[in-house]
Amino acid sequence: MANYVQAFEKVFALKREAANIYSVNIEDLTCWQTMKDIGFSSSELYQLFKHHYCEEIWLQLQGENIQQQSIANLLFKASVKGYVDELLVQFQQCFSLPISGVMCSYTLQQINQTDQPRLTIWLRLYTLYFDIYANQTHLYSQLEYSPEQHFFSPQVWLH
Repeated sequence: MANYVQAFEKVFALKREAANIYSVNIEDLTCWQTMKDIGFSSSELYQLFKHHYCEEIWLQLQGENIQQQSIANLLFKASVKGYVDELLVQFQQCFSLPISGVMCSYTLQQINQTDQPRLTIWLRLYTLYFDIYANQTHLYSQLEYSPEQHFFSPQVWLH
């Protein structure tokens, strides 16, 4: 079963490390910046994020029930970045699960039963896609063709 401390350490890059497909620079998060602007110190914020904010995200994700740590890490990153709901909707549609955009028992069971290498690749690609384009919605809305429609389709990668 996945471990919160390992996920937190993997997902949040320290200032001296470059963020990658698995990680987020914690100081780049909008909520971090907002709280910093109103007077919280970096050390206070780190403690709040690690022991309250991100623990709550982990609980909602049911991370401790995900069998593969790498999959839990990617889902945790998607949660922190704010696009796990879209990712779960795509996954739920693919497997004809109740569509909610939240981690439910059916979704959790399917995640744990799905071919792990294929699921990992799909999650990596989806995460990378959102890392690149999520903040550029104005550019995305101008495109007539979306590569996501076919390339990131769970039907293509997970079946």
